[in-house]
Amino acid sequence: MQVDTFLAKYGLLAAYTGSVFEGDTVMLIAGGLSRYGLLSWVGVWAAGIAGAATADIACYWLGRLGQRSSVAGRFRKLARAIDKYGLWEIPLARLVPGTRVASMVFWGSRGLHFNTFLLLDLLGCTLWAGLFAGCGWFLAVQVETLLPALHRFEHRLMTLAIVAATSLVVARYVLRRRRRLGSPTASRLQG
Repeated sequence: MQVDTFLAKYGLLAAYTGSVFEGDTVMLIAGGLSRYGLLSWVGVWAAGIAGAATADIACYWLGRLGQRSSVAGRFRKLARAIDKYGLWEIPLARLVPGTRVASMVFWGSRGLHFNTFLLLDLLGCTLWAGLFAGCGWFLAVQVETLLPALHRFEHRLMTLAIVAATSLVVARYVLRRRRRLGSPTASRLQG
């Protein structure tokens, strides 16, 4: 089942669950579905905030309950960002790909008070959910505009892809045959 079908079928529960595990894509698609009235944009936004916060809180507690010494040494690069931005790194981590989980575990392992973490994390989750659901809402119009143009060119693109694939297969066949026959041209072409 594709993400858009899953979201349309299960609604805001799917948006929440998707935000826990793979938030960016889910929020973009859910925002696009809200454009067409299949989901409420405010509901998508709230589900995104709740799902993202759930995942971040789980990571925070993972770090908090883990061994401090084993966690702290693994986040040297993150420590530089934290030195630069301080506690503001928590909401920023939501917007920087690849840093969120490590950041939340790090702050938990550092023993940051949960209420402070929660306040800053909710700020980041609110901005993130609004940004991605909003982009999905606006991009849905662009996709709708592009679809007729894509349909006009899809036959040409398919023909081009078939010709390219066939040419590649024929070229590989010819090169292998020449190599087997010991052709000097084939060895020069191979490098």
